[in-house]
Amino acid sequence: MRKIIYAFTLLTILGFSVSGHAQNSQEYGSWNAAFITKNFGEDWNARLEYHRRTTSFLKYHEQTVIRPSVNYRLDSIFSFAAGYSYLHNDQNINIAKPDFYEHNLWQQVALSHEIVLMNFNHRLRIEERFIDAIVARDGQQLIDGRNYRTRLRYRLTASIGILKNPNISMVAYDELFLNFDSGILPDTVDQNWIFIGPQIGIAKGLNITSGYHYILLPRSGNDLHRHI
Repeated sequence: MRKIIYAFTLLTILGFSVSGHAQNSQEYGSWNAAFITKNFGEDWNARLEYHRRTTSFLKYHEQTVIRPSVNYRLDSIFSFAAGYSYLHNDQNINIAKPDFYEHNLWQQVALSHEIVLMNFNHRLRIEERFIDAIVARDGQQLIDGRNYRTRLRYRLTASIGILKNPNISMVAYDELFLNFDSGILPDTVDQNWIFIGPQIGIAKGLNITSGYHYILLPRSGNDLHRHI
């Protein structure tokens, strides 16, 4: 019972965080992902992620992400990773704009620990992003070269076992994306992600996670609120 109370307390805190933003534009979608991990000894592994994201729930393809990485666990607390991300961004909703692509390299460090009944993970990732530049020319939107951007991502994840079943837990995270627009320190917020949902262990090495994902994209004069 105490664990369930902790889980609901965490959900309440996240709910207040969401409600604190003005409601401007709203979008609804569905995000699905698969992760494959291959271990090489006790400390090293290779991982492949595939993400398919749609808007208007399942109606329009929005984005495909393919993300391979190499991961190293130093000990029970610290781990390190480096990888590459390929992103195909679909402009189905706005046919006046072409699809565009992003290629980025990233490096991350993660720290895990426990407090009372909850497990916590802090993940800090920096991305070097190469994004297709969309320009207006002769009344058309065209791709012309690439823009370079640097982005910092910090994710705090909390999980707690529920229902007295070691294979079922409640997972929640908040991830903040910060842009380096100028200088060596991040100076603008790109977006903020909040997720909560159950994680169920089906078999050894196989988990299923599903839940609610809220995304805030701050935009000048018209913030975008996404519900996944």
